[in-house]
Amino acid sequence: MEKKFLIIRLNEQKFAIDLRFAREIIPYSLPTKIPNAPDFFEGVIHLRGFFLPLINTKRLLGIENKNDDSEKKRKVLILSVFKKIVGLMTSDVEDILKVDEKQILPSPGLVSNLKHNYFSGGFYIKEEVIMIIDIERLFTEHILPNKVLMKGADY
Repeated sequence: MEKKFLIIRLNEQKFAIDLRFAREIIPYSLPTKIPNAPDFFEGVIHLRGFFLPLINTKRLLGIENKNDDSEKKRKVLILSVFKKIVGLMTSDVEDILKVDEKQILPSPGLVSNLKHNYFSGGFYIKEEVIMIIDIERLFTEHILPNKVLMKGADY
């Protein structure tokens, strides 16, 4: 059985997100900051009549921000999880891939023992390791408890 993944780039590293959570890809626009928000919460952007919470994906995953992202390539991936929507900042959106479930390997022991492990596994494409971001775990363990989803952001 095949699974479909959206391949995103954070700096030079690629990650996969289950395509069933993806709703839309929009160009990055500068968000409005919200005081006293968690550090991974970049702010909100206006999207078709409501405020979309924007998550700094690099900061949330502990990836160094190298500021080498081209403004033209930077994207916001709009996800729907648990009937809530959120925008994830990405360096770029690369591709949609179909991956046979047999190719998906579990997270290495070192990664799975981390306090905040948001990776459900990974796979190889052309000698490159692509880790799968576990969006549901990311939401339940980090985003929802911090109450960054705002009223009106239902999908």
